[in-house]
Amino acid sequence: MALSQETERAIDLCYDAIVAPERWAKALDCLAFSLGAEACRLLPHDPVERPPTLPQSTQMRTRDE
Repeated sequence: MALSQETERAIDLCYDAIVAPERWAKALDCLAFSLGAEACRLLPHDPVERPPTLPQSTQMRTRDE
């Protein structure tokens, strides 16, 4: 199954955010939108390794408040 151009662009933005963490919110906003989701958040495979702040879309932040 091929990815849409929007999803491919969102994935590229996620790669960019790896070296520029301030870009995570925008990248994840784009990813959520491209997949038809309201919001998204990255979670580590092992919860023990969870950092104090998790990359998340701006919509996820408003849901947590």
